Amino acid sequence: MQQSKPDLLITVRSITTRSPQGREDTIPAVWIENSPVLGATAYLFANRSKSLTWLKKAARSLKQLVEFSVANQSKFVSPQTLFKAFVDALYDGTIDSNGDDESGLYWMPLSIQVVEEIISHISQYSNSRYSQAQEKAENSGRRIEDILLNPYREATLAEKYLAYAAYHHKKNRAFLSHTMKAPSPAQVASVPNIQPRHTPPTTKLGARYFPEDAIGKLMEGFRLHGAVDSDPIYKRLNLRDVLITMLMHYAGLRISEAFHLFTADVSVSNHNLILPKIWLCHPSMGWSPDNKFRDREKFLANIGLLPRNDKSNPNWYYAGWKNPTQKKVINTNGKQIDQWYSELVFFPESYGQKWLEIYRFYMEYQRVPPPHNTLHPFLFTSKDGRPASIQNYRERHKKITASIGLIDNDEYSTLAHSHRHSMAMRLIEARVDPLLIQFILRHQSVESQLQYHSKSTADIQRELNVKSKQYEHVHSNNSLLDARLHGGHVDVDPQALFSGLQRFKRGNQL
Repeated sequence: MQQSKPDLLITVRSITTRSPQGREDTIPAVWIENSPVLGATAYLFANRSKSLTWLKKAARSLKQLVEFSVANQSKFVSPQTLFKAFVDALYDGTIDSNGDDESGLYWMPLSIQVVEEIISHISQYSNSRYSQAQEKAENSGRRIEDILLNPYREATLAEKYLAYAAYHHKKNRAFLSHTMKAPSPAQVASVPNIQPRHTPPTTKLGARYFPEDAIGKLMEGFRLHGAVDSDPIYKRLNLRDVLITMLMHYAGLRISEAFHLFTADVSVSNHNLILPKIWLCHPSMGWSPDNKFRDREKFLANIGLLPRNDKSNPNWYYAGWKNPTQKKVINTNGKQIDQWYSELVFFPESYGQKWLEIYRFYMEYQRVPPPHNTLHPFLFTSKDGRPASIQNYRERHKKITASIGLIDNDEYSTLAHSHRHSMAMRLIEARVDPLLIQFILRHQSVESQLQYHSKSTADIQRELNVKSKQYEHVHSNNSLLDARLHGGHVDVDPQALFSGLQRFKRGNQL
């Protein structure tokens, strides 16, 4: 029998929290009607330093568990069976063969990869919640069950099922049984029959990079309206977008990192006056251009701004941050100051020189200074002087790559981030030491380079073509093998009954 959706409205919406120090953070949260689910909100707040994408996915995953539990609370005899049904519902959907849905959820089936991601988020939440309860139990002498399942207060329905999830995931491996260590036979006997649906093993393609022979066309694509070929570069091209692209392609910058740069972060190298010296500083803990302020967060607060990686920023101003490896100490007049920065390196080096020349044109002719009422320190600005938008750059990059006929394949990518991959590929092809590559690309681990060593189908074919030519002369003179192959074919089908046009003729006669 077809039913309507559950009466309770369960959503993922933003919530703003304030720390005792007065700092505000905006994070996604799970809501039932007009009340946030406290356990889920506390977990997301504790992980607020993670990316906004991670937080949204975690919130949506917890929301689905709450939604399913509330909709099916009276249909299962135990939490374990409910959680097993939840996993099945993710894989298979909730709609029966007649198009009806007793739960009222009307979920469509999800792919194995998406389901595994949802279960992973719920499992991380469950492990965190259980660990907190375990610590409280050790300190208070109470049982974990009494703390986690909390019979001493009237919990909301959502909080009750999230607590059940944390308890039964740890006790019965109710969700991610395939990610935990192999249990003993006794443990297996108590495990619910929830089997993961694994995807077949796959060969990972290498990181796709931007084609080197198209970078010049891309740069020319950043043409100013009405410009002609004979115009000087500062009248012909949008130098801001050219500089950002060069930072990614020739210095390995991530796209978001370019939008955190201050004007004070660029100077001339002490070692080579024709090369730039560019510091990539942490958005909040990095070096402040004004000595009155300890770090960038306090410097920006003084002019009414937040660091651009703060998730409460509006979309046009927000720019993510991947936590690259950075130096911690700066020596200033013999004094060590804890700050966080990296110094960029261009490869090939000559493009550093070209970048500096274009930068000087940009600062003199094109950079729009901030309005007096909205001062800011950022290097790249919009046409009205505000900090440049990362989303606008992405859209322009996408439009230009399409206009010059570039398409994605298993070797090349037209995404802006692929320029960083191009930098990595050049370093590897030049046989630069892996530890040095780790430093240049600001990777946290040298293993991050493995993605650049994987080969695309085109790479494999090119390499095999070169190797094949080295051995062709060995096999080209093997007349005995050729004769046996030819003779084998004739012996198997001497009248060509199963090959050529004869097989069609025979078929027509039957």
